[in-house]
Amino acid sequence: MMHLRDVPFPADLVPPPGLADTVLHTARRRRRTRTVAIAAAVAVTAALAVPALLLRGPGTPMDPGAPAPAAPGGGPQVAHVYTREEHSSILDPALGKYRELPFTVVLSPDLTRAAVNDNGRLGLADRAALLDRGRDAVEWVDVPAGNGPSWSPDGTAVLWTSIEKDPTVHFTAHRVDVADRHVTNTPVPLDLLGATVGWAADSRRYLVLVRGTQTDNTVEPGPLQYLSPDGTPGARLDGTGGSVEGATCYSPSRRYVLTDASTIMSAQPHASPVYDATSGKVVATVPPRSTPVGWYDETTVAVLGHGADRNAVIELLDITTGTVSRSVRLPGSADVTAVQLGPSAGLTGAAAELSF
Repeated sequence: MMHLRDVPFPADLVPPPGLADTVLHTARRRRRTRTVAIAAAVAVTAALAVPALLLRGPGTPMDPGAPAPAAPGGGPQVAHVYTREEHSSILDPALGKYRELPFTVVLSPDLTRAAVNDNGRLGLADRAALLDRGRDAVEWVDVPAGNGPSWSPDGTAVLWTSIEKDPTVHFTAHRVDVADRHVTNTPVPLDLLGATVGWAADSRRYLVLVRGTQTDNTVEPGPLQYLSPDGTPGARLDGTGGSVEGATCYSPSRRYVLTDASTIMSAQPHASPVYDATSGKVVATVPPRSTPVGWYDETTVAVLGHGADRNAVIELLDITTGTVSRSVRLPGSADVTAVQLGPSAGLTGAAAELSF
């Protein structure tokens, strides 16, 4: 168990010139390297040990101490989306093949709907229609150009963040209700890292990173803090946080949340904390330079790496022991920068053979 500590935050800290440019670069970098969490998961259960470093980053061989990557061939999870830079490929369940699209895609928690980011433009579509008609199936949403999207834990809304370069202007979080396309705009104060706005477990509030110490080129993360839809700051979680994005950072009970600190532009790499969302306490960490994917089962976290052949490799990390129980190479995934995993239930034929 790691020791918890409070991170002091000076209330009168003045944002320096260029802060928005720094955060904007951070957000864009995060979008290029984001791995979206597993679409269905089970709760983490105990106070957990801190594991050793397992992955060394995209394009590099796996840790020689890890199990040799195996090929998929049946199992409870499958890669539903691959993303390479600004292009996503979605699994067609009927054909067992991936269709490449000219924008990035994040699927809803039930995997039936899609939110897309086309060069800073937000759109929504049914998954089946997107596979059938591509861009023609997308309904574009009237929000400013920005970053995202991420789905709420209950699957009813999408979160989008617009970023102004003027450091005197607040960032804005845009909640889009999927049923009627109603948009709720929430100003994000400049003492928070607005590029990292994510969902709280209740699908109503947000979680954002407080801005910690800063230099000319980096902004260190502070703790995570709740933000109400009206812009009122709430309670802070313990320790130094990571980003919280969509629905699948959470366990099914929504008590536990897996954060991602792997893409934060700071002087030193940070471990990615796992929080008890009820108490705000850290119960485990994923080691620095590892990109969390989500929960594979109640005590196993999936993290993303790449093999010597540049194909994506998912390592399944037992967070109670800090050991890799399984390593799976994802075929046809060379140079991917993001993977969205989800249940394989109901898949047959070639699609089922891709599961692990």
